[in-house]
Amino acid sequence: YPNPFNPVANIDFSISKDEYVSIIIYNLNGEVIESLTNQYYQSGYHNIVWNAEHYSSGVYLAQIKAGNNMKIERLTLVK
Repeated sequence: YPNPFNPVANIDFSISKDEYVSIIIYNLNGEVIESLTNQYYQSGYHNIVWNAEHYSSGVYLAQIKAGNNMKIERLTLVK
């Protein structure tokens, strides 16, 4: 949130048990733009901030992996 955003997006996630979490930002061509985190987290609620001030306006995909679970969120950057 917010979505659309300019230029900072907050990515909230929660996990029910301690595990590794990775959050990777892709462009619509499937290219990795940025890796926001790839580390071990304790169970609970967490927040990662993506500052996209160096990227152009457009749609990006945030892939969130936690253990065997994966979710993809669409983020729209409007400058």
